[in-house]
Amino acid sequence: MKRSSAIPLAAVVALLALGAGALAADYSVSPIPVAVPIGAKTASMTVRNRGSQPLNLAVRVFAWKQSAESAMILTPDTTLVVYPRSLTVAPSTQRTVRIGLPATSGNEEIAYRVLFEELPDPKALTAVKGSGVVVRTNIGVPLFVEPEKTTAAQKISGAVLKHTSLDLKLENDGDVHIEPTNVTAVGTDASGKQTFSVTTPGWYILHGATRGFTFVIPAGACASTTSIAATAGTGRNMFKGSTTQITRSCS
Repeated sequence: MKRSSAIPLAAVVALLALGAGALAADYSVSPIPVAVPIGAKTASMTVRNRGSQPLNLAVRVFAWKQSAESAMILTPDTTLVVYPRSLTVAPSTQRTVRIGLPATSGNEEIAYRVLFEELPDPKALTAVKGSGVVVRTNIGVPLFVEPEKTTAAQKISGAVLKHTSLDLKLENDGDVHIEPTNVTAVGTDASGKQTFSVTTPGWYILHGATRGFTFVIPAGACASTTSIAATAGTGRNMFKGSTTQITRSCS
């Protein structure tokens, strides 16, 4: 059985520095995310080293799924070809990393995460004095191979109102991911009057996955709300749904 690896969402700090003498690489990867049309044979990303020291990186690719609890499930992938798998980027320069893609059926989107791991630099280690530390930063880039056709099919699969909170489950039955920066929920009462409008930070919902979001709502809205609508994302990666099936505990 293959083990799944849990890699943090976008930028991960391998070591948290509390002292003032910390050294950290200053680099970026673009684009984020990477959207690849069906039939494309390669994808590419650009690494820019904005720092004053050489940047050493290793590149790994993971197949990306989401669990029923919305956790990331990352499994090392062997179908994509990465070149180069390790690289050094000189100060104030950039390098390109290319990924060869396998043939796909085109019926649904395929999601990967490309992990850029900063490797230790012996020179940087010796340059830090006293209580200083070296911070190594990893960047995970979502890569999506798009399907031939896009079908939107989303719904609110759970809504729980409590005294001053709302728990929503958004289910994505479409064939592409939802990519919300924020998720907005609007409640209305039996007459159609708005009881609340609240927003919380969003995150990816892969096709076939369900993700939960929690909102703070005004006191008093719990008992009067009879319908809830939610929106998230934009364009074909947008969620839009409503429900009157509400579980409540307002006391």
